[in-house]
Amino acid sequence: MTIQNPSSGDRIYECIDDGLGSQIWRLDDPTTNPELQERLRLHVRHCAACRERLAVTRHTAAGLADGSLSLTPAATPRQAWPVWLSGAGAAALAACLALVFLLPPRTAGDGLILRGEGDAAILAPKADTVIRDRTPEIRWTPVDKARGYDVTVREVDGDYRWEGRSAAPSLTLPDDAGLPSSARFRVEVTPEPAHLGSDGLRTSFRTGTWSEFLDFRLRAAPRPLVPGALLGALALLVGLAARLRPRS
Repeated sequence: MTIQNPSSGDRIYECIDDGLGSQIWRLDDPTTNPELQERLRLHVRHCAACRERLAVTRHTAAGLADGSLSLTPAATPRQAWPVWLSGAGAAALAACLALVFLLPPRTAGDGLILRGEGDAAILAPKADTVIRDRTPEIRWTPVDKARGYDVTVREVDGDYRWEGRSAAPSLTLPDDAGLPSSARFRVEVTPEPAHLGSDGLRTSFRTGTWSEFLDFRLRAAPRPLVPGALLGALALLVGLAARLRPRS
């Protein structure tokens, strides 16, 4: 029997008596004959190879007893792929859902263009979007030579109407002008003086519940995110199913 001591570089120990060395485990067995135990103790005292082997054996036994070591086998590649697949699927799904809310939604249009001004439009809320904010900020591109802007927000199928004025190309509705929930609104911004654009800038949007808002953001998400989220969800489900499947 030959044993290499890992703490001593390339030093290799050889058992001086293979017959006794093969029985070294009996040294800690209380049923071992006392005479044999004494012979084994003497052998260990003179045999460096068996001292190393006995130290490893006792360390392993102590570790198993106090729980610091385990006999659980390491995951094989066949066992590990469901863990990797479900983890990758969850990460992809979470990333796609985060981007759904972080990136601007796709919309049918960006607001109607002011007649005679090719680059003037309402920037927010974008046309046909669903929002959760009951006091949203309305922003538009500035109109050259405008001294101010009249802003009107009215409910399409209701009596709500709010009017305000701003010197800058943006305006946030005040708290006391909170929009009704689950309603559609039209916004008109008219620059002053009126001859700069009598038709004004127009857009429309809708307030909605959380479910309506989520449904809109998913439908209006940038197109590559949709298959990415679906593939992530599929990978997550396949990985979880494989992990939960009883092993034969």
